[in-house]
Amino acid sequence: MRYGPVRVGKLPLRMPGKLRILAIALGSILALIVIVVLGFVIWASRPLGPDGRALEALQDGPDLAVQRTDDSWLLFGHVADVYAGRVGWNGGSASARERTGIVFYPGGLVDHRSYAAFARLLATEGYSVVIVPAPLNLMVFAPDRALEVITRFSSIDRWVIAGHSLGAAMATNFVRRNPQLSRSGQLRAMVLLAGYPAEGWDLSSDPVSVLSISAEYDEVFNRESFENTVGLLPPDTVFSTIDRGNHAGFGDYGLQRGDGTARISTAEQQRVTVERIVDFLDRVLEF
Repeated sequence: MRYGPVRVGKLPLRMPGKLRILAIALGSILALIVIVVLGFVIWASRPLGPDGRALEALQDGPDLAVQRTDDSWLLFGHVADVYAGRVGWNGGSASARERTGIVFYPGGLVDHRSYAAFARLLATEGYSVVIVPAPLNLMVFAPDRALEVITRFSSIDRWVIAGHSLGAAMATNFVRRNPQLSRSGQLRAMVLLAGYPAEGWDLSSDPVSVLSISAEYDEVFNRESFENTVGLLPPDTVFSTIDRGNHAGFGDYGLQRGDGTARISTAEQQRVTVERIVDFLDRVLEF
């Protein structure tokens, strides 16, 4: 028995029953995959924030330089001045803090601009701060993006990687995947805001100095998982809690589903957070 050719988009009338069922099943599976992928892309492309406070912090001015690169990195402080061509790294004019770079990974499904006010506070303390965007607003798709920053701004003496929530987890992944940076002293510290390493990401013997900050009323943060991963961090890790703060208070993107209610303002939570980061870095970097 002979059958006519099978044409894409149209089933021949004489196709056997089993082949016809298989073709319909495969077509249905393919259509479902396309729908799921498109749905995920649409969902991930609608991040939280930024609010007005964050957008205001993106303004470049005489008091603090802020620049945006072609690939949407947000630069704050001395690194922004260098990028704009206003100053250079040479000549010894840059301070020790200005020659310390902080790369920040945003939280999952949060617009990276939402951390502009927080980054601006850090830069006001003298640090060169870089916030990187995430593909589809999820740093899990670009855990090594900090390496691009470190490579581009190679004149910066030492680096700190920081992140919030999923961004914090991906910061630990970056350290795990690039042990040569901390062993050489190029990457000196890591700051985790409401985040922790995934199970199996053992950094307990890594020389990087770690500060882990959580918030009292953070109900997004999984404390049981956090406690189970404490042993994965270096033994000298410093743990700190922001009294009366919550999960969303580390950024400026409004309310977050499932979060607790903060008893302090977002501005106050970020001020205290930056204060503790600066104290920590002053100790471990020995300014």
